[in-house]
Amino acid sequence: MLKTSLHILLVDDNIRFLNRLTALLEELHYSVTTVSARSLDEAFTRIKEKKPAIVLLDIHMPGKGGMELLAYIKEQHPDTIVIMLTNETGGIIRERCRELGAAAFLDKTNEIMRLPVILEEIIAGLPEKSFRNTL
Repeated sequence: MLKTSLHILLVDDNIRFLNRLTALLEELHYSVTTVSARSLDEAFTRIKEKKPAIVLLDIHMPGKGGMELLAYIKEQHPDTIVIMLTNETGGIIRERCRELGAAAFLDKTNEIMRLPVILEEIIAGLPEKSFRNTL
């Protein structure tokens, strides 16, 4: 049977959080590629190679920040949807992420369980070319 999947890239330096998020997405039957980024260089490479439809991106990463990667994604891959994840929820950071093109901004501690609903809304609006067929 042919199954339609969506490529989602996770970028976070907290391995426990990545595992939790991967499990949540797999329960929802999404195809997930996880990047356990010690730096954003690995994330830049994965984005260039995999061209994900959706990126779930931590703001605070070792070295360069997640907002820099957000700006790069929206400049080089404008159709890629980016959802920012953080424990820093100040209004200024939220607004800057929106200005840079983030589709959503979630507090990892208090809002992460809203992710399935947000993903469903985003996925409903994606064009067919965002999906790939797998067996």
